[in-house]
Amino acid sequence: MIASVLVAGAIYKHKKLREHPNMLIAYLSIANFISCYNLLIYIIGTPDFVCYFQIADLFHTLIKIIKPSFELIDSVKMLCNANIIFFDSSQIIAVCMSIFTCIDLFLSFKNPFYPGNRRMKVYLFSTVVIMLSIGYNM
Repeated sequence: MIASVLVAGAIYKHKKLREHPNMLIAYLSIANFISCYNLLIYIIGTPDFVCYFQIADLFHTLIKIIKPSFELIDSVKMLCNANIIFFDSSQIIAVCMSIFTCIDLFLSFKNPFYPGNRRMKVYLFSTVVIMLSIGYNM
């Protein structure tokens, strides 16, 4: 987790590192960090985590304004499901970014003078479409 944050931070901090292929690596690092964080919360126990840090109480208070019949156990269940959804989504994003890094490497060898920033837009859009289509089917 620490290495993912350090890699993404180094790429964002230095302008020369923000060149085309490195941004794919930065997004991949962020997705891996989010995935590891959510997995860590799942291993600790999501209900224990949200109750210990009183996240469930805060969420319950906010939702109770909109829906008065909302119970505390409902907020715990909802936060547990949200943790699983964030984990799955970040895993899908990480896999897509890894695949697009490989594709970009191949395309760069095949046509080295084609600007990589144009392909980056396609990679990000494709990642969002893939994540939403897989997430919708879950």
